[in-house]
Amino acid sequence: MESYKIKHGNLCLELSLVDLENLHLHEEVIPKLVDRLAQSIVKDGVLRHPAMVDRESLVVLDGMHRVAALRRIGCHRMPVCLVDYSDPAIGIFGWYRMLKGTEVEKRAVESAREVGLTLKASTCDEGMKALETRTADALLVTREGCLQVIDSDGDVRLAFAVVKKLESQLVKSGLEVEYETASDAETRLRNGKADMILATPPIGKNDVINQGKRDEPFPPKMTRHTVPARPLEIDVPLALLRNGTLTSEEANRRFLEMLNSRKLQRIPPGSVIEGRRYDEEVYLFSST
Repeated sequence: MESYKIKHGNLCLELSLVDLENLHLHEEVIPKLVDRLAQSIVKDGVLRHPAMVDRESLVVLDGMHRVAALRRIGCHRMPVCLVDYSDPAIGIFGWYRMLKGTEVEKRAVESAREVGLTLKASTCDEGMKALETRTADALLVTREGCLQVIDSDGDVRLAFAVVKKLESQLVKSGLEVEYETASDAETRLRNGKADMILATPPIGKNDVINQGKRDEPFPPKMTRHTVPARPLEIDVPLALLRNGTLTSEEANRRFLEMLNSRKLQRIPPGSVIEGRRYDEEVYLFSST
């Protein structure tokens, strides 16, 4: 299918309309966020931003909630930015959970035991090695030490299910959970801005593709992708995405005509767009 191509160094960003039924999610969505986003899209009458999708497998890398929201409101297709996921310029990282509250370590140990998980005391270095070799599913880390969470026998999807189960119990116990990158979480722990870290297992691109293609998504908020650039503000009319009388080729042709009629603006890294700061470069479409 034809696409609108943006060359960014060695990376090619290809914008196209893709049938929603062909897209695969690699992470579960949060229902209340889907509800909120669906309402916003209907109110605006447009989809503002495309999802980021692997060109070969059609696994969604970023934009799972947008996909789910469009499916909910009766759309047949969606604008996506197709990329070569194997490109080393595209990075993948995990999200650590920062835990705050009173008697954090006691509550964390009790929570793990209440959901039937095995804990093993170790040094932080030993714990990180176990996490990397997948002999541990997760780590509970304080400034004083580390507890390895052991349950899944090295299966990465089961390991993330363990994280989800433990996180849910930690919240029930009254602890606050926030999400940070590994390096930021470790810095906040050292600075006393977090009482404990729940470190998640490392995840690779093959894990993302395999789970997505099997339509067996990981729990939400497990992966974070970084890209050197992304297109935004394409503002595709909802009517085009909902129109079931058009063929996929005709709908895509109209989409490309719309993009070609607009001006493309390149925005440097660090810019704030709609209240969010983007560390990557951004390409914006405008009607003037």
